[in-house]
Amino acid sequence: MKSGTKTAVQTRCTGPVAERVNRLRSLRERLTDHYLELAMALHEEHDAQLWTKAPAPGGGRYESEEGFWEEAVGVKRRTAYQLIAVGKVLATFNEREEASATLSGIGLHKLDVLVPILKKESTIPRLREWAALAKTHSREALRERVCKALGRPAKPVEEPG
Repeated sequence: MKSGTKTAVQTRCTGPVAERVNRLRSLRERLTDHYLELAMALHEEHDAQLWTKAPAPGGGRYESEEGFWEEAVGVKRRTAYQLIAVGKVLATFNEREEASATLSGIGLHKLDVLVPILKKESTIPRLREWAALAKTHSREALRERVCKALGRPAKPVEEPG
């Protein structure tokens, strides 16, 4: 980790600032649960091609799915497709509630890294293993493990744009 922070592996804080830090973590965990719900819904509507049926502002129809996600739903196209990919993975599990509960607390940034391996290894035991790694490792370390498991060379981490 470049910054020296250990967000992914820290335990609960103690001390005077602890309540505030823990409150923020709790809110983030709850937000992730909503991301997973949104991921399932976006995947379902992507498959149903809702964008072709929804009326555009001012009449007519949307010209593209990307425009629909951004204008009608308010989700940027990259985020929409990340969430659709997560929803597609969740849809492969018969035990969707358990799969969602297992991924609870993992942010979209790390879920995006897990999607390729979870597509390949879509069993609850493997999901649990990968989720545990995501909760205890940085995104970069997780990416390295996923690449190794897929037999791919690790991509260099890009500098922030």
